[in-house]
Amino acid sequence: MTALQSAVVNQEVNAYALFRRVCPDCHTFRPVKDYTARRIRTVFGTVEVRNPRWMLCGVAIQGWSLLSRH
Repeated sequence: MTALQSAVVNQEVNAYALFRRVCPDCHTFRPVKDYTARRIRTVFGTVEVRNPRWMLCGVAIQGWSLLSRH
């Protein structure tokens, strides 16, 4: 059951990460900055997964720089 739980959690994390990778400003995929390890507690124990951190796209960076000028 632990192996099955690990497979399910990893699949869900990957699907969520793919959904979150789309930039809300320009609707393109953002590049991965790096990966961190996260531990998720489940009914059958703790599962460690790779958690990506995304870089900002050029549109978002330009928008932030325009906001900081005012």
